[in-house]
Amino acid sequence: MTVFQGSLTVFSVVEVVKKTPIYVPDNFSSIQEAINNAPLSSVIIVRRGNYFENIKLNKKVTLVSEEGPRSTKIIYLDSGTPVIGILSDYVNFSGFTVVGNPAMRAVISVKANNITIANNIIINGTDGVDLIDS
Repeated sequence: MTVFQGSLTVFSVVEVVKKTPIYVPDNFSSIQEAINNAPLSSVIIVRRGNYFENIKLNKKVTLVSEEGPRSTKIIYLDSGTPVIGILSDYVNFSGFTVVGNPAMRAVISVKANNITIANNIIINGTDGVDLIDS
């Protein structure tokens, strides 16, 4: 787009970047490492396996398992925090078995809006999903 302002010409360029999906563990060894390094609106695909970590989804991303919840588990590492903490708007989270500790209040904690949580199996915890100001 070209804008004429007096004798000054201002050019505005819109750059379209095709984002390549990020794969765990191919590109990053942990899910959290992939999230931390992913550009906004990235798709992070997690390959089959068991991942022992607590995850903070603190940016707009899509986190999906490659083969579905029967093949891909996220198992708590720290029983004092939710296995999945969704802290950013417009996050998509699907295709996992999420295993908490029976003493956990929430296995998945959501403090954001416009979230999609689909096709997951949630095991243990007092609450499966806890919505806080969401």
